[in-house]
Amino acid sequence: MLLTWSLGAISTVYSTLPFWKDNYSLWYWQYQKNPKSSTAEYSYLGELYAKNEIHTIGLILEDKKEKEAHLNSYMQLYYANYLLYNNNINSIKYLDGIIITSEFSKDLPYFKRLTLVYVSLL
Repeated sequence: MLLTWSLGAISTVYSTLPFWKDNYSLWYWQYQKNPKSSTAEYSYLGELYAKNEIHTIGLILEDKKEKEAHLNSYMQLYYANYLLYNNNINSIKYLDGIIITSEFSKDLPYFKRLTLVYVSLL
Protein backbone atom coordinates (compact mmCIF):
# COMPACT_ATOMS: atom_id res chain seq x y z
CA MET A 1 0.00 0.00 0.00
CA LEU A 2 2.83 2.39 0.88
CA LEU A 3 4.58 1.57 -2.37
CA THR A 4 1.43 2.31 -4.41
CA TRP A 5 0.88 5.61 -2.61
CA SER A 6 4.55 6.59 -3.11
CA LEU A 7 4.43 5.81 -6.84
CA GLY A 8 1.20 7.81 -7.18
CA ALA A 9 2.70 10.76 -5.32
CA ILE A 10 5.87 10.69 -7.43
CA SER A 11 3.92 10.51 -10.70
CA THR A 12 1.70 13.41 -9.59
CA VAL A 13 4.70 15.57 -8.75
CA TYR A 14 6.43 14.81 -12.06
CA SER A 15 3.27 15.46 -14.07
CA THR A 16 2.54 18.85 -12.47
CA LEU A 17 6.10 20.09 -11.99
CA PRO A 18 6.48 21.43 -15.57
CA PHE A 19 3.53 23.80 -15.03
CA TRP A 20 5.19 25.33 -11.99
CA LYS A 21 8.72 25.76 -13.29
CA ASP A 22 8.09 29.46 -14.04
CA ASN A 23 5.24 31.94 -14.26
CA TYR A 24 5.13 31.83 -18.06
CA SER A 25 4.53 28.07 -18.27
CA LEU A 26 1.95 28.22 -15.46
CA TRP A 27 -0.08 31.02 -17.03
CA TYR A 28 0.25 29.59 -20.54
CA TRP A 29 -1.17 26.30 -19.29
CA GLN A 30 -3.90 28.07 -17.33
CA TYR A 31 -4.84 30.24 -20.34
CA GLN A 32 -5.03 27.15 -22.57
CA LYS A 33 -7.30 25.41 -20.08
CA ASN A 34 -9.50 28.45 -19.31
CA PRO A 35 -9.31 30.96 -22.18
CA LYS A 36 -12.36 32.83 -20.87
CA SER A 37 -10.80 33.44 -17.45
CA SER A 38 -9.84 37.10 -17.26
CA THR A 39 -7.21 36.36 -14.59
CA ALA A 40 -5.51 33.70 -16.72
CA GLU A 41 -5.71 35.89 -19.81
CA TYR A 42 -4.33 38.98 -18.12
CA SER A 43 -1.54 37.04 -16.41
CA TYR A 44 -0.59 35.22 -19.63
CA LEU A 45 -0.47 38.51 -21.56
CA GLY A 46 1.63 40.01 -18.76
CA GLU A 47 4.11 37.14 -18.99
CA LEU A 48 4.26 37.53 -22.78
CA TYR A 49 4.92 41.23 -22.31
CA ALA A 50 7.68 40.49 -19.79
CA LYS A 51 9.27 38.16 -22.36
CA ASN A 52 8.93 40.94 -24.99
CA GLU A 53 6.60 38.77 -27.08
CA ILE A 54 4.70 41.80 -28.36
CA HIS A 55 3.91 40.14 -31.70
CA THR A 56 2.21 37.19 -29.96
CA ILE A 57 0.21 39.61 -27.81
CA GLY A 58 -0.91 41.37 -30.99
CA LEU A 59 -2.05 38.12 -32.60
CA ILE A 60 -4.07 37.15 -29.53
CA LEU A 61 -5.70 40.57 -29.28
CA GLU A 62 -6.41 40.83 -33.01
CA ASP A 63 -8.21 37.49 -32.77
CA LYS A 64 -10.09 38.65 -29.68
CA LYS A 65 -11.14 41.89 -31.41
CA GLU A 66 -12.54 39.92 -34.33
CA LYS A 67 -14.55 37.63 -32.06
CA GLU A 68 -15.77 40.09 -29.42
CA ALA A 69 -15.47 43.47 -31.19
CA HIS A 70 -14.09 45.19 -28.07
CA LEU A 71 -11.20 44.96 -25.64
CA ASN A 72 -11.30 45.83 -21.98
CA SER A 73 -9.02 48.52 -20.59
CA TYR A 74 -5.94 46.46 -19.79
CA MET A 75 -6.12 44.73 -23.16
CA GLN A 76 -6.37 48.09 -24.87
CA LEU A 77 -3.08 49.09 -23.25
CA TYR A 78 -1.42 45.89 -24.45
CA TYR A 79 -2.88 46.50 -27.91
CA ALA A 80 -1.58 50.08 -27.90
CA ASN A 81 1.88 48.73 -27.07
CA TYR A 82 1.54 46.30 -29.95
CA LEU A 83 0.65 49.15 -32.32
CA LEU A 84 3.58 51.22 -31.05
CA TYR A 85 5.92 48.25 -31.39
CA ASN A 86 4.92 47.90 -35.06
CA ASN A 87 5.22 51.65 -35.71
CA ASN A 88 1.57 51.87 -36.67
CA ILE A 89 0.66 55.46 -37.55
CA ASN A 90 -2.61 55.16 -35.60
CA SER A 91 -0.91 54.11 -32.36
CA ILE A 92 -0.77 57.63 -30.92
CA LYS A 93 -4.44 58.23 -31.75
CA TYR A 94 -5.29 54.90 -30.15
CA LEU A 95 -3.39 55.84 -26.98
CA ASP A 96 -5.03 59.26 -26.91
CA GLY A 97 -8.43 57.57 -27.16
CA ILE A 98 -7.58 55.31 -24.21
CA ILE A 99 -6.42 58.30 -22.19
CA ILE A 100 -9.46 60.44 -22.97
CA THR A 101 -11.95 57.67 -22.16
CA SER A 102 -10.03 56.52 -19.10
CA GLU A 103 -11.55 56.79 -15.64
CA PHE A 104 -8.43 58.77 -14.79
CA SER A 105 -9.14 61.49 -17.35
CA LYS A 106 -8.94 64.11 -14.61
CA ASP A 107 -5.18 63.44 -14.62
CA LEU A 108 -4.94 63.85 -18.38
CA PRO A 109 -1.74 65.94 -18.41
CA TYR A 110 0.09 63.21 -16.46
CA PHE A 111 -1.06 60.50 -18.87
CA LYS A 112 -0.18 62.63 -21.88
CA ARG A 113 3.34 63.08 -20.47
CA LEU A 114 3.55 59.36 -19.77
CA THR A 115 2.52 58.60 -23.34
CA LEU A 116 5.06 61.01 -24.79
CA VAL A 117 7.83 59.58 -22.62
CA TYR A 118 6.94 56.04 -23.69
CA VAL A 119 6.83 56.97 -27.37
CA SER A 120 10.17 58.76 -27.12
CA LEU A 121 11.75 55.59 -25.73
CA LEU A 122 10.83 53.60 -28.83
